[in-house]
Amino acid sequence: MVLLYIYKNKNGGDKMKFQLTFSLDKAEIPTKDYRRIFASIIKNALSRYMDGQLFEKFYKDTKQKDFTWSVIFNKPDFSGEGIKLGKNEIKMIFSTYDRENTGYFMYSAFLKLLNKSLPLDNGNAIHLLSIKQFNQRIIDKNSCIFKTVTGAPIVVREHNRGDNTDKYYTSFNDEFDFELTEGLKRQAVLAGFSQSDINEISAKAINCNKNVVYNYGAYIDANTGFIEISAKPYILQYFYQAGILAHRSIGFGMIDLIAQKNI
Repeated sequence: MVLLYIYKNKNGGDKMKFQLTFSLDKAEIPTKDYRRIFASIIKNALSRYMDGQLFEKFYKDTKQKDFTWSVIFNKPDFSGEGIKLGKNEIKMIFSTYDRENTGYFMYSAFLKLLNKSLPLDNGNAIHLLSIKQFNQRIIDKNSCIFKTVTGAPIVVREHNRGDNTDKYYTSFNDEFDFELTEGLKRQAVLAGFSQSDINEISAKAINCNKNVVYNYGAYIDANTGFIEISAKPYILQYFYQAGILAHRSIGFGMIDLIAQKNI
């Protein structure tokens, strides 16, 4: 029997974070574009659960997905076409927050993959060995310092709907703090928070570095390091659990809480 504990907050959102441990037949990933592989694993799990209803729920359109994840490799070597690993074990951290029990459904969907063999290219295969749930920290202050999680840098992006192009910002850009704040506000709007609370959101880089990442066949600019976000505590809790900014559902934007205070 699997016991699953989900913290419920006063706004009705669930908060859940868990670690998935995988093994590989060979200690390698056949491509550097590994986020594509793990996004496919998530879709595979959802398609096996509840007759695929959750797959339709999350992927039938471009609605905001309030989850994020990070993949942690053991001593990865990116020098070749693929990724060579120090051992054939991979950990994936998955975090979610919303008002529709996404954490519970995702956890249940991943259970469908336990001890299943999923084929990869080059005769390799990946197997889900275990799922472990983490306790969550509660945010009760209005200003937090966060650190990006290994493997899931934040992507500050301005999307032009007119010509479907993207402009990416790093901490080297003068307008980075402004675009960081605007991106968080746009995310909060889609999450359904009140406009008056959204107007209070502000953010700035404390110590960030540019990180160029290969993702879905292209190189994009991302950021690692520390940022400070000020907002209502329940909005900060949402950012902490759902991740922040662009591409969260394909392995970006996961943050750890370092400190919190009232300002």
